[in-house]
Amino acid sequence: MAVYHAGMSEYVLGDYEASKIHLTRFLDIYKREDGWRSNAIEILNRMDSNIN
Repeated sequence: MAVYHAGMSEYVLGDYEASKIHLTRFLDIYKREDGWRSNAIEILNRMDSNIN
């Protein structure tokens, strides 16, 4: 969960490169299909689409 929160904090602060690294790592670790995982996927999709 710490990796998720690091990625989300970096996203809010505008450090998208670091956010992508942490959120991608979170998805590698955390396999439960729930709100945490779906939110990480949504944010990664936003960054890939340049929707911040």
